[in-house]
Amino acid sequence: MKMSSIGLCGRVISILGLMAIVLSIYLPAALYLEAHSVPIDKTVLTPPFERLAGNAFAIYKRPAVPPADTVNEPRRSRAVVFENGTMLGPGHSPHSEINAIGRGRYSYWSEGENVAVIVFSTSDNSDPNTNGKTYRLIDPDVQDPYKAQLKPGSSAN
Repeated sequence: MKMSSIGLCGRVISILGLMAIVLSIYLPAALYLEAHSVPIDKTVLTPPFERLAGNAFAIYKRPAVPPADTVNEPRRSRAVVFENGTMLGPGHSPHSEINAIGRGRYSYWSEGENVAVIVFSTSDNSDPNTNGKTYRLIDPDVQDPYKAQLKPGSSAN
């Protein structure tokens, strides 16, 4: 019986030693990755964009944040669409104009509280899936979290 209790003790020590090795590798790696992770930019609209018709493309956003235009409040949204840092517009455009004319027109629309659709056209009526440009949906009512950390009187530059 003594032989088996020594064998069991040896196994427990081996398992504990293995766990210590794993933790000694995992913990520093996890701390490094957490400190060096890049936050996801949730304002970027990522392809694929659905081609609706003509110059109109769409991307669906869940949840519908910021508030989108609705049938009862057709100009509720304050969201703005940017293409490579340049504001597109006009916003609140009828979908028929986005389709027929394009040239940066867009609409941020919701028929329910949980899903919104951004119907937009690019500034040059190119395909946003292949033109290499970056599109963002910005809510002007949301404060930039980086700037919120700055002390009064300091600047981000």
